[in-house]
Amino acid sequence: MSTWNAWHLDNCVEERKSKMEVLRPILSFGPKESALSCTARAAAFHTGGTVTPFLPDIGIAPMSLVAGEPEAIDKLCTTTGSDFDQVSANAAVRTGKRAYRLRGEALSAEFFVRPRVAFCPLCLHDDDASHPDPAVARRHRWFWALDVVKTCPQHGLPIVRLSKEHHEDELVQLGLRVKEQGAALAQLIDGQTTRPVSELQDYVINRLDGAVGPAWLDSQSIEQAQWATEMLGAVVAFGTGVSLDTLNEDDWHEAGRAGYAYTSKGEAVVQQALEQIFASFEYTAARPGPQKIFGPLYTSLSAKRAVKDRGPITDIMREFIFENFALSAGTKVLGEPLAERRRHTAASLASKAGLDTRLVQNALVTAGLLPNAKNAQHMTVDAETGRRIAEKIQRVIYLKELPTALNTTRNVAYQVVSDRILQPIAGRSAQSKGHTSKAVDRADVKKLLAQIEQLVPTVVATPAGHVPLIKAAEKAKTPTGSFMHLLLAGALTDTVRIEGEAGIAALRFDPAQIKTWVLKVDTVGLEPLEVAGKLRLPLEAVLKLCKDPSAPLKMKTITSSTDHQFARVPLRDVERFGSIYNSLAPILERLEIRRFELRRILKAKGIKPVFDWANFGTDIYRISDLRGIEPG
Repeated sequence: MSTWNAWHLDNCVEERKSKMEVLRPILSFGPKESALSCTARAAAFHTGGTVTPFLPDIGIAPMSLVAGEPEAIDKLCTTTGSDFDQVSANAAVRTGKRAYRLRGEALSAEFFVRPRVAFCPLCLHDDDASHPDPAVARRHRWFWALDVVKTCPQHGLPIVRLSKEHHEDELVQLGLRVKEQGAALAQLIDGQTTRPVSELQDYVINRLDGAVGPAWLDSQSIEQAQWATEMLGAVVAFGTGVSLDTLNEDDWHEAGRAGYAYTSKGEAVVQQALEQIFASFEYTAARPGPQKIFGPLYTSLSAKRAVKDRGPITDIMREFIFENFALSAGTKVLGEPLAERRRHTAASLASKAGLDTRLVQNALVTAGLLPNAKNAQHMTVDAETGRRIAEKIQRVIYLKELPTALNTTRNVAYQVVSDRILQPIAGRSAQSKGHTSKAVDRADVKKLLAQIEQLVPTVVATPAGHVPLIKAAEKAKTPTGSFMHLLLAGALTDTVRIEGEAGIAALRFDPAQIKTWVLKVDTVGLEPLEVAGKLRLPLEAVLKLCKDPSAPLKMKTITSSTDHQFARVPLRDVERFGSIYNSLAPILERLEIRRFELRRILKAKGIKPVFDWANFGTDIYRISDLRGIEPG
C-alpha cells in the first residue's frame, strides 16, 4: 500500500469513526454484485490492498461480513457509499448453525458452493476491460455462490469452481484468487462449449428474484424443490444404479434439466416418473425392494442420518411404495407405517391363504392381474382383488367334477365353460398351468343352477315333443351352448324341468322353438367356440384376439331382458381374419414335417408371428409370409 493511500485510509477511518463519512471517490456497486465483491473492490480501489486489513480499519470483522450480518453490511455501505437494500439483498445472512436466509428463503449451507469460489471466466474477461487493476474491475455475481448455478446465464459457459486453498479465499477476492489475466484468462475460455442454462437454475434464480413458478415447486421450500428435481433427474438421466459421488458438475447440470421436465409439471407427472422407473426395472431371481428399484432417490430419503425434511417428494415416494410393493400392515416406509395391506405378490397371497404359490400365480395370470412374463412372481396385485381370487381357488370345482355338480354329461359341462356361461377361474392362457386351468367357482355353479330354477317351471311329465338337452341339440343342429344362452336370456319360454330331477338333466326343450331363436341369433354372428373351430385356433386365442385392436375380429355382446349376456363374432370378421392370418397347422399338414422343424425354417427366414404365443396362447402368422415355405 502506498504511503499516501495508507494516510488517506487512516484519515478516512478516523473521520468515519466520528462523522461516519463515505470513502471517496465512490466506487459504483453493480446490481448483481455480492457484498463480498463490493468489499474486495473497495479495498483494492481505496487502499490498493486486500480485504483482511481493510475491514478492521473500517470497524468490520471479516467473518461477520461473510456471515452477512446486517450490522456489518450497514457499516460497509455507509463507508463505501453503497445502497444498503441492494447490497443486503445479494447477501446470505447466517441464521444458525449451517443455516442462512437469502431474499426471504431459508437455506442450508449445502445450498451454496462456499468455501469454493465460483466464476465465469468470460464475465471476468469483460470486467477486466473496465479498470487496469483486476482486483478493482472484477465483480463477483451473487448467484455464482449458489450450487444450482452451473452455467453462466449471460455467456452459456460452465461456471468454474476453485477449491479453498487459504483462509482468505472465503472473502471472494477475484483479483487475488483468479490469477489469470488477458491471454491466460482467455485460455480458460478456449475449448469450452456453450450450453443453455438449465430450467432448474432459471427457476431458482427467478424465484429468488420474486417470480412465481410452477405450483408444485412453489408449494415447497426452494431447497426442497431443487433437491427433488436434481435427485429425480439423476436416476432418470443416469439410471438407478448411479453412484452420486461419481457425478460431476456437468452431470448435475443434466440431472437438473432431466428432473425439471417432471417436477415442473406437478405431482401427477412426478408419480409418472416413478412409474416409468418402476416399470423399466430389470428383474433378477431375487425380489427387489424400493432401494434397489429407485436407487439413490430412495436411499437418500430413507438414510438414518438424513435429518432434513425433503418435502412432498417423500410423501409421493412413500405412497407409491405402499401402492406397488407387497408390504404387510404396520411396515414403516420413510417414517410412516402402512395402515392396511394394499398389495400382494403371488407368494404372499398364497402364504396368507395357505395355497400353493404356483397355483395362485397361474390363476392371477389368467385373470389378467399379472402379465405373462418371467418376472410375474415379483409383480403385485390389489390385495382385496387377490383375496377374492384366493377364495375362488379355495372353493373351486375342477372340470372333472363339474358334470356331477351340474348333473349333465362331460361334453355339455365343457361347452358350458367354453361358452363362458361359467367363467373359468383360470382358462388356458399363454402361461396358465395346473388344475386352475380346468376349474370354475363353486359359487358360480350354484348361481347358474339357481337361475335355471328361477326361469324354468317344473312339470310332472314331459310335454309332447319336448326332449332332453342332448337330443334337442341334435334336432336343432346347434351346439348346446347356444340354446343354454337362449334359455338364460329368457327366450326359450317353452322349456320345462321334470319334477324330482336336478340340474341340466332335468331340462326338457322344444326343438322347434330352439330352431326359431337360433336362426335369429345366427344373423348376429358366430359363437366364439364356432370361430375357434373355423379358424383352427384355441378358444382362448379367439377371445384374446377379439380384444386386440389390431386384429380384425370384433366381438358383439348381446344383453337380454334378463340381463344375461352372450357374445357373437360377425361372420364377415371371421372370414376376413381367415383370409389374412393362420396358425401353423395347415402348413404342417401340407409339408408333413414336425413343428420344431418348421419353426427352424421360419427363424432362418426371419418370419415372425403377428400374434405370438406369449400373448395369445398360440402363434398366428400372416398367410402371405408363409407362402413358398418349403423344408430345407
